[in-house]
Amino acid sequence: MLSNGGELDNPGDQDGNKDLTLRVQAAYIFGAGLTRQDLSLFAWRQEGERHFAGADRARTRAGLGFKYLKGPHRLAGSWLRGDGMIVAGLNPPFAGQAYAVGIDEKADGWYLEGGWRFQPKWEVDLRHGVLHLMTRHRMNTRIPQTTTLALQHFLRKDTRVSVNYEWRRGEVARPDAIANPVERANALAVPANLGDRVSVQLTWTY
Repeated sequence: MLSNGGELDNPGDQDGNKDLTLRVQAAYIFGAGLTRQDLSLFAWRQEGERHFAGADRARTRAGLGFKYLKGPHRLAGSWLRGDGMIVAGLNPPFAGQAYAVGIDEKADGWYLEGGWRFQPKWEVDLRHGVLHLMTRHRMNTRIPQTTTLALQHFLRKDTRVSVNYEWRRGEVARPDAIANPVERANALAVPANLGDRVSVQLTWTY
C-alpha cells in the first residue's frame, strides 16, 4: 500500500512524503460460512517520513501477529515496534497541552486477547495490552498497560452492543533518571492517578 501519510482529518498531501506499507499473511481456513473461521499468521512493515520541526523525520512501524477463530472460540495477539519519530501523547495529559514527540526514539508493545461465544447471542472477551514508549532514553520511558473485560450481545447479524471495563495502570520506567524533583513528581503523579474506565459501544454494520 502507498499512502500520503497525512492525518485522518486532513486527507490532503501536506508535504509530498509517502508511506509504503507491506504485509504478508498466511491462513488455514477451517470451513466456509457467513463468518470465515481460520488460523492466520501475518507480518507487516511501514516506512515513511513526517515533516516536523522544520525537517523530515523518519518513521518506521512493524509487527507480527496471529488470529485463531473456530466455533465459539477466538484468540488473537500481536507484537509491534516503532522507530524514528514517536508521538507519546499530550504532556501533561490534559486538553490543550503540547504533544510529547521524540524524533529519534523507539517503542514496542504487545497484546493478547480471547473470546468465548458461550451463547448464540452472547460473548465474553478478555484482552491485555502493554506499550513501552520512548525506550531509547530511559528517563522518558513510560509503560501504560490495560486489561479489558468485555461482554457482547449480538442483537442481530448486523448489530451488537459491547460493555467494557478497563483496568488501566502505568509506570515510569526510570524515575531515578529524572533529575529535577518537580518533573519527577509530575511524571509519577500521572500513573498514580490513572483510573479505570467503563464504556458502552454500539456497532452497526451496513
